[in-house]
Parts: sequence; C-alpha cells; structure tokens
Amino acid sequence: MKNSSHDTNDLFSLFHGNVRSLKRNNENLQTRLLNELGYPFSIIGITETRITENDQSDYHPSIPGYRFEFVPTPLAAGGVGMFIGENVKYRVIEKISSRAFQALCVELQFEMKSNIICGVIYWQHNSPESFQTYFDETLEKFSTSGKNGNNYLKLRRKDVSGSLIHGITFSASVTHF
Repeated sequence: MKNSSHDTNDLFSLFHGNVRSLKRNNENLQTRLLNELGYPFSIIGITETRITENDQSDYHPSIPGYRFEFVPTPLAAGGVGMFIGENVKYRVIEKISSRAFQALCVELQFEMKSNIICGVIYWQHNSPESFQTYFDETLEKFSTSGKNGNNYLKLRRKDVSGSLIHGITFSASVTHF
C-alpha cells in the first residue's frame, strides 16, 4: 500500500538492510522494499554488498529513482552502499575500505532546513577494536565540527559499543554556523 497521507518530498526517511550480496539480492530488495512497503525512502543504506574492487567495472546496481554510492570490500564479505533518492542533493564526505571495516558518509543538503549526515558502516568480525576506534572518532568529528546533533551521536555511540551487530546506518542533523 502506498503512503498517501503525507507529502513524502517534505520528509526524510532512512532504511538499513544487510543484503548478503547485492548482486544476488538486488531484485529481492527492490521487490520487498519498494513494492511491498510502497514507501519512497530518502536513503537506503546497504551493508554486506559484497562488491569487490574487481566488480567495480562490470557491476552497476540500480533501483529506479535512486543514485548509488558504494565502498567496495577487500574481502569476500562486507562492503557498503547507499541508494540516495534522485531528488536529494548530497555530497560524499567519506569513503573508507579496510580489512577491518568499510564506511560511506554523505551530507544531504536541503534548502531552508538543516543538512543531514548519513553514514553506513560494515565491520568485519576480525577487528572490533579498529571499528570502535573509527566509529568513536567519526562521531566525535561530526559532533565537534560545527555540526548539530551531539546528543544523538552520543546515544548511538553507547548503543554500538560492545554490540554483536556488524552493520549500521546512522544520521545526524547538521547546522552550519
């Protein structure tokens, strides 16, 4: 059922899914997410895309109405991607790929509203300490660089610390001074 009670152009929405291979499951993602939910998310964060550096030249995932940004994985598992609504203005602010984790952060830019930083991160089972250091430093960087949303960021840091989860999509509002 389509969402008809709100003007979705004025709303920000975020969805996160672990697809365990975007090549194998992109069609299933589209069927379940777009057709069954019938809601046009602003951002669809994807973990465990399993897109490797070798795949970059011959594989171009797409969902109608979205642009795709990604960070490949150097391993057999991992990798992150973000489907960004075609009407959303954004800039990529960080792309990192290591054997410990992969991360993609973008700043969504809105007129007459606060910008929003969104990130999607996948961390491998082999190095939770490396991921935690990166995550803490990234959240600190966003919360102390003239960006708003400090309470949210501190809450998320607490939620992730010691977690058994291996992927997360996050957002924070941004106010430029």
